[in-house]
Amino acid sequence: MENCTVNISEELRAAESKKQALRRSFDIAHEQASSVHKFTVKWRDLEEHFDLIRKSLEKQMCETKLKCEKKELEWTQSSIKELSVKFDSEEEKLQSFQRRVRERVNEVESKERELDSMKRQQKKYFDDIGMKEMEYKGLRKYVEDLSQELASKDKQLKFFKK
Repeated sequence: MENCTVNISEELRAAESKKQALRRSFDIAHEQASSVHKFTVKWRDLEEHFDLIRKSLEKQMCETKLKCEKKELEWTQSSIKELSVKFDSEEEKLQSFQRRVRERVNEVESKERELDSMKRQQKKYFDDIGMKEMEYKGLRKYVEDLSQELASKDKQLKFFKK
């Protein structure tokens, strides 16, 4: 778009420069002319003609600029639509990912509850085993004491039998 307007602007400047050169040439020719009648075209007529051309070129430049801006706007709108579609797609992917994460979090929390339950069960079993070991030690001690008492009584009995 800028290239269009820059080229037209440069052309207008060049036309203005040529117009001034032509004006100088016209003035020189006019001064050297032996007769005013030889110049049927007056400078004022040429200047009006150049002004009309300049205005026409400026109008075309504005129209070209508007066309370029319209194309740029259409391209921008098209890009926005494409980005919107991509955004929607990425948003759907994100939502799907978030759902999967929530499912995994729920699974992890469920497994943590199961693990806590197993740890409590394990502690209960270890506590039960500890109690059984203490009972076993107590019974063993009791049996050893009874064994010793029995052995002692057995000795006494043998002693009395002799």
